Amino acid sequence: MSSLSNLILLLAVALAGWWWLRPRYVFIVHINAGKPHCRRGKVTEAFLRDVEDVCRSSGVTEGSIYGTFVTFSSTRGDRVKQKMRIKLSFSSGFPPGCQQQLRNLSLIQQ
Repeated sequence: MSSLSNLILLLAVALAGWWWLRPRYVFIVHINAGKPHCRRGKVTEAFLRDVEDVCRSSGVTEGSIYGTFVTFSSTRGDRVKQKMRIKLSFSSGFPPGCQQQLRNLSLIQQ
């Protein structure tokens, strides 16, 4: 019975670690048949239109775009400022050029 309790403890620790370290998505946009739809969070209609245009020109008809918050520091003189940005990640099937265009769009709209 000791090995069973050790296994349960190991699984509980692994589950807690996964829960703690999993990405926290600000938004998820799915592209189905070339049409983007926001499945989690909120994005502007303008962003969805831009995603549709970029995906159409790149030939992407299926996939997902994930937005997560990242924090970075910037220094100005002797002051350090913490800033947050949204980082985009993509499911497979997005060509590198398409990914870069979408990242550029998201920076403009932030």
